[in-house]
Amino acid sequence: MLQQYLNPLMIKRFLCILSLPVFIGCAKGDLPSSNDSTTHNANINYLTNTRGEIVYNNFVDADITSSINFYLVNDINVKEYNNLIVNKSDNHPVFSGERALRFEIRKGECSTNAYFDDCSNDRARTELYEYNRVNIKPNMVQSYEYSMYLVSNEYFNPGNNSTPYAPLTVVSQIYFDDQGIEGDEKGQFYLIVDNEQNLRVRTHTPFTYNIDKQELIMTDIFDKWITVRMELDASSNMFRLFLNGSIVFQDIYNFIPQNNIDPQYFFKAGVYNSFMSDAKRDYRTQVIYYDDLQRFIN
Repeated sequence: MLQQYLNPLMIKRFLCILSLPVFIGCAKGDLPSSNDSTTHNANINYLTNTRGEIVYNNFVDADITSSINFYLVNDINVKEYNNLIVNKSDNHPVFSGERALRFEIRKGECSTNAYFDDCSNDRARTELYEYNRVNIKPNMVQSYEYSMYLVSNEYFNPGNNSTPYAPLTVVSQIYFDDQGIEGDEKGQFYLIVDNEQNLRVRTHTPFTYNIDKQELIMTDIFDKWITVRMELDASSNMFRLFLNGSIVFQDIYNFIPQNNIDPQYFFKAGVYNSFMSDAKRDYRTQVIYYDDLQRFIN
């Protein structure tokens, strides 16, 4: 499945008026920084610690993902260290409990699946997608809450001097899918590491890959746990994003298309790179941990 400057294909805790969605308001004050989250022992090299168990399809772990069932996005040409279940006892950062998920991509790597080849489409990823989805309904609030830990390297996104939209490095996604929409699966809400190594939220015009907003939400994002909550409120047509308990972004959003069959939103965790040939320098090893992934339906 192809896209334009966005993501193709198929989750313990996943501005101002123009076009759709229409901006309503965002949190005021300083952006979250290192004082807002828990830091860990910088003497441990989390970039090179690959002790853990390989993640396979149909993955669910009450200590990491609650009741969310995950499958691999790519399962061909996958390295043993790309997707791991790791333990606190092996000197990995863990937000709560004893285990967490660890994702890693190294320079020059790419993988594929039966439907899409990253290697021939200027992409590379290591991701899991939510399999046991639910249909969103009017007056329903569907939320994802999780904690992520981005490991510092020389840089995470290799950057570009002429555009803020490429290369694209995504570290969390919420996708839309409906059998009634042609081409169905489309990324709607992304958390991205931008060219300046900051965290941004990117939203799209409903049910399309057209970029709507790309807003700065956090600086100083590495080597600490960041707790994220993404809230899809169909009762008020509002998307809300919280970091470490504080709202940093909100936007009016039409979650349910007029003609629909089974409208669903699902979460993707991991690292996704696209438009890689637009990078101004070589990629570096990218490592991210996820823990305490939960889905809430109200």
